[in-house]
Amino acid sequence: MRNLYELIIFAVILSVLTSCQLLFNPDFSNKSAIGGNTSTSLNPSGDVIGPGAPSISGTYNEYLSGYNIFVSIDGGTYTQASENYPNWTLNNINLKFGPHKVIVQLQDSGGNVKSSNIFVYNVPAYVAAYGNDSQAGNTPSAAFALLQTGANHVSNLTKGFVFAAAGTYSQGLDFSSAVYSNIVIQGGWINNFQSRNGTSVINLNGSGGYIFNLDGSLNITIDGITAENGGEIGNVSGVYINCSTNITLTNMIITGDLYGGIDLIGSLSNNISATVINNHPSSSQNGAGIGIYLGCTNTIINGIISNNYATSTGGGISVFKAYNTTINAMVANNNASTSGGGIYISYATNVIINGPVINNIATSGGGIFTNGLDDFNIVINGPVVDNTGGNIF
Repeated sequence: MRNLYELIIFAVILSVLTSCQLLFNPDFSNKSAIGGNTSTSLNPSGDVIGPGAPSISGTYNEYLSGYNIFVSIDGGTYTQASENYPNWTLNNINLKFGPHKVIVQLQDSGGNVKSSNIFVYNVPAYVAAYGNDSQAGNTPSAAFALLQTGANHVSNLTKGFVFAAAGTYSQGLDFSSAVYSNIVIQGGWINNFQSRNGTSVINLNGSGGYIFNLDGSLNITIDGITAENGGEIGNVSGVYINCSTNITLTNMIITGDLYGGIDLIGSLSNNISATVINNHPSSSQNGAGIGIYLGCTNTIINGIISNNYATSTGGGISVFKAYNTTINAMVANNNASTSGGGIYISYATNVIINGPVINNIATSGGGIFTNGLDDFNIVINGPVVDNTGGNIF
């Protein structure tokens, strides 16, 4: 009987010890089994832009033993990603231009999904001075040589991106042969397209013609480009925007054009944020810096319009038969041989001038010239001072 009691006591002690061991050395291989948190954050999210090859990568914020990350692209099969906490990478992929739907999942050893994230991975067309138009263009090492080639390859997408390396190019963009839409062009990429800290220069060296010809275009953004020494052949400006909608120019420099810097003709809802300087038309021209004609709801967001010379009217800006024009830029040190050294307004409606207009020169209306009864609702909020030929006429 004693032996039976001792056996029972030994079994109880063994059970307690085993329980203590489990308590202090729990098994974390299946965290959900012990009620742990499995809402690991998987990144990236939203819209991201990256090269089409050779890999796609992201991060996760919690390491879970026994869990793995799987990735599906465009509804394809799930492939296990390489993991080096907190980073994950899917290698050996080759994606074409444009947006791709990516689903990244955290799965346990039984294939159960514990966390999931969906994002859009956009593959841009790469352009660089060292590039070659016969290459694929979907990675920095296989970049195209011309912006036009890059734009052509993404023109049929719901939204296309063109990344241009910092450097100098001798050919611009011609969007007149077809309807180009939903394209973002970014210049100034450095360090093998890892960051942006410069500008991409398009210099036609006085050979004439458009630097950017946006004719009938829709939803185009151009950012980080210097456009210089274009214009004149066929009486064209350096940047020509005709019958186009939602064109956005940001962080740009427009300079040295022989028939004016920017022309907006019959275009709607466009936004300009640029430095427009030293444009000197060699023939009769209105609006040496920027000309806005027959358009509606165009905004010069900010920037500097300076040192432009018109042989007729509107040294800095000319607004003719346009509606709802807003000018927030500084207009300074421009010259017109007749009227409107800074800004010339004729047959226009709802023109709001918020920026300073200073040190401009003209025979009449050195700062701002308006046609009086032919113009409606001209609002001047910014200072108009120190202009030769009168501040406002």
